Amino acid sequence: MGGAVPVHRLRPLTWNHRSTICHQEERSCRTPTRNRRNLRAVGNALAAAATDFSRFGAAIFANDIACTITGYGLVARASHGVDDLIEYAARALFDRWDGTTAVETKGVWADGDKVFVHMTSSARAVDGLPYANEYMYILMMLYGNVVVGTAWLDLYAYYDIIDRVNLPS
Repeated sequence: MGGAVPVHRLRPLTWNHRSTICHQEERSCRTPTRNRRNLRAVGNALAAAATDFSRFGAAIFANDIACTITGYGLVARASHGVDDLIEYAARALFDRWDGTTAVETKGVWADGDKVFVHMTSSARAVDGLPYANEYMYILMMLYGNVVVGTAWLDLYAYYDIIDRVNLPS
């Protein structure tokens, strides 16, 4: 019998973080150790990023990560390596913050080497106005590092701060 797994057939695997739960289908949960290991690695990176969003990537991204930001515009593209990702997307955003960033984890789920992360961030821009965004990541893990990532975020909020806050040359 195929189709969706009834909710009552799911059992949670928890990781020691208040908002992290991994759901696996009971009858085919073959990778609980891998799930826990990947949840722990991502959870540690999220804990490091709780007050500084830039620490998330530094804590868990492999140097040769292949990352795609979905959507439209200059930032929505594939990157090849951490330096490329920082150069075309992260630095432009982080340079416009006044240094205080709050990251809230909404949920983290694992299925083997895939980890799904839902989170929000909030910061104050250097012009004094607030910045907030919401993210959904699909991360492919290998040996505790993200080797492939796909990110969905509110690009309107991203482009708003980029266009609104001019940086000195």
